[in-house]
Amino acid sequence: MNKRELEFRKYLCQEMHGKWLVAINVENRLNPGIPDLAYVMAAPGHETGWLELKSVYAYRAPKIDVRVEPSQHQWMIRYAKKVPTHFLIEVGPICYLVDGVHHNALSESITQDDLRRLARAVIERKNIAAELPTVLREVTWRGRHGFEAVLR
Repeated sequence: MNKRELEFRKYLCQEMHGKWLVAINVENRLNPGIPDLAYVMAAPGHETGWLELKSVYAYRAPKIDVRVEPSQHQWMIRYAKKVPTHFLIEVGPICYLVDGVHHNALSESITQDDLRRLARAVIERKNIAAELPTVLREVTWRGRHGFEAVLR
């Protein structure tokens, strides 16, 4: 994780304070490819998910490079269809939430227009605390993933 992504993670965790019960950084050298954050929502059902954080420059460039590592591709292939896993990509003042199953689309340079079309949500960085929890609750709700009995 580079310095920009570390700063993004710190900002995100500060903004989401009280909206997540816990957010754990699980990235390590022994298990490459694991997304940057595992989180538990502070909501009914305590929904959980994974976020791979990316912070990229795209000022005046027609295309941006998200730089998904080979180990991250492998992790997404194995788990993104089974558990809620997303990329949260910060490009200047805008954040794009992209489902992990679209990892291959992020392996090449991509325009911001294509990234916008691919994203489940497009959120201004300053509004992340207000908007991200709603989107994450929708995509992580256990009832959608066969866990309705757990919620009763």
